[in-house]
Amino acid sequence: MKKRILIAVAVLALLAAWGGYTLLGRAPDVGAGNGDGLWRGHFDINQRGRYEFTALHVGGRLIALSPDARVAYRGDVAFDDGRYHAEMDMYFINGSPFDQVTLDGDVVSARRVEARFMTLGAKDEGGLVLEYDRALYEKGASLERIRGQWILYEGFTITKFTIRDDGKFHGADTNGCGYESLIEVINPDYNAYRTRLLASSCDGIDGEFAGMAFLTGSLAEDDTLHMQFANDDWGLYMPIVRDGG
Repeated sequence: MKKRILIAVAVLALLAAWGGYTLLGRAPDVGAGNGDGLWRGHFDINQRGRYEFTALHVGGRLIALSPDARVAYRGDVAFDDGRYHAEMDMYFINGSPFDQVTLDGDVVSARRVEARFMTLGAKDEGGLVLEYDRALYEKGASLERIRGQWILYEGFTITKFTIRDDGKFHGADTNGCGYESLIEVINPDYNAYRTRLLASSCDGIDGEFAGMAFLTGSLAEDDTLHMQFANDDWGLYMPIVRDGG
C-alpha cells in the first residue's frame, strides 16, 4: 500500500510538471499543410536493405520507428518552402540511445517526401521515401476509442494495461514492472495522442518518459495502440492490443 501511495504521488507530480508538454516541448496544435501527420515508407543503409519506417509528426516534433532495423527515433522535423529537414536521436527499441541522424530532402508533393540521411557517429548514409497516410491520420482520436483493457506480449513477458475514461492508465508485467501513465487527445480530428509514463521496479529503466501514440485497426479486437516513449536514457515502444479475454 505504501508503495502504491508513493507511486501515485510521483505520478501527480510528474503530470503537473509535464502539463501541456510533449516529448520535446510545449504541446502544439495539430494543423494541416505543415507536415503534421502519419508518414510511412522505407529507407536503405549504405545502399543495402529496404527497412520499413513509420513517423508521426506533430507541430514540428516527431517519433518514428523502424521495426526491421530495431530502431526507434525522436526529434524535430520541418517542412519549409518545399524542403524537408529532420534531426533525430536514435534508440535501440526498448534500449538506450546510440547515435543521431540528420535528414534533408524534398517535399515532392503534399503526400510524398524524398530525402537523404547521414548518422552522426557511424556515418551511415541512405535514402528515405515517405508517403502521407491520410486515411489513418485523419480518422480522428478520442479517449472513448481507447479506454478499456489492453495487453502487450514481448517474448515470455506479458503486460496488462487498463485505460480509464479520463485517459489515466496503469499496468504491470509478469516480471513485476509497474507503469502509471496518462494519454491525452491532441486534436480530436487527427489520430495522434500525447503520452506520459512513469515506470517503476523495471530493472534499470525506472523513470519518467514522454512521447506520442496512434491507433491502428478497426476499433474492435484487432486494435493496436502504438505507444512510443523516450527520455535521455531509454526509448520504449509498446504496441499494445485490445484484450478480448
